[in-house]
Amino acid sequence: MARARAVVVAAALGAALGSAGLLPAQAGEPATRVLGGPGFVPVAVNAHRVVLGRVEPTGEAQVVTRDGGLRTLRDPAGTTGSSVAGLDDSGTVTGGATGADGAPRVVQWRSPDYQPELLDLSPGAWYVADVDRGGRVLLRRGDDRSYVWRAGSLAAVADLTSGALQRATLLDPAGDLVDALATPPVLWTGGRAVALEAPAGLAVAVSDVEDGAVYGTVSDYAAGGIPARAVRWDASGRLHRLPLPAGTGGPAYASVTGTAGAHDRAAGTVCRTATGACLALTWRRDRLTVVGPGTARAVDGKGGVVGTAPVDGGVRGVLWKRHA
Repeated sequence: MARARAVVVAAALGAALGSAGLLPAQAGEPATRVLGGPGFVPVAVNAHRVVLGRVEPTGEAQVVTRDGGLRTLRDPAGTTGSSVAGLDDSGTVTGGATGADGAPRVVQWRSPDYQPELLDLSPGAWYVADVDRGGRVLLRRGDDRSYVWRAGSLAAVADLTSGALQRATLLDPAGDLVDALATPPVLWTGGRAVALEAPAGLAVAVSDVEDGAVYGTVSDYAAGGIPARAVRWDASGRLHRLPLPAGTGGPAYASVTGTAGAHDRAAGTVCRTATGACLALTWRRDRLTVVGPGTARAVDGKGGVVGTAPVDGGVRGVLWKRHA
């Protein structure tokens, strides 16, 4: 789910991109809705267009409800420093906080009142690795072993061949798992382990798995990490470079600030490195849609995209309503 810092977008970007031929001539401006207050940066959206975000620079987590209401997520009693990891389709937010004993704890905030609740887990350090839209939470213990939690039930993630407890960092509702920290990264899908193709000399960063498709970036750190290209791996582990708008594929541009998917869609961004001017994008498998000036953070699977965009001379969190 998705996880990069906000990018300042030039106010005159739309006109500049249009004159440069980077926006399709037939594409009108999408209907948009401003989310939250100043500084609100969306990080996730569910199927009902409930949006999870944070306020910069404070880092305070907030939820924008479907009717536009705003809920601020508070620390559970006796904890400090809460952070959010994901949002499922029920509206539940999962994240972490530091207990009075200094150990990381797992927290959920449930719709509609979003009061914090600590998960009842065995003693020790627990970290949230990922949350899928169906409500499953991927947890990692301090010993680097992984577990899946859902509705009060906890199950260990076991290796497909040895049965040994295994590390995982991403999951999806189809039961696919990814260890993005392995070299190369590994996808478990359909009862088998698949190594994800990693081009020689390039750094690989995996950011999401959705319905067996894995999304991320590849970067050339010998060239300072630029350009960073958005990519998709299929269920066989083969890497596909995701298409970019015409004229943005050269070394003057970098993508992606982050990919976050839903169903078979993903959201991302391409930015001009010299100016910071950015275009929000979505992909459905390998089909590209240019959303408009701004940065795309996540997609809801029904054509809605959340991110940041130029609004009234500033940068605000927005929902684009009919894309992807």
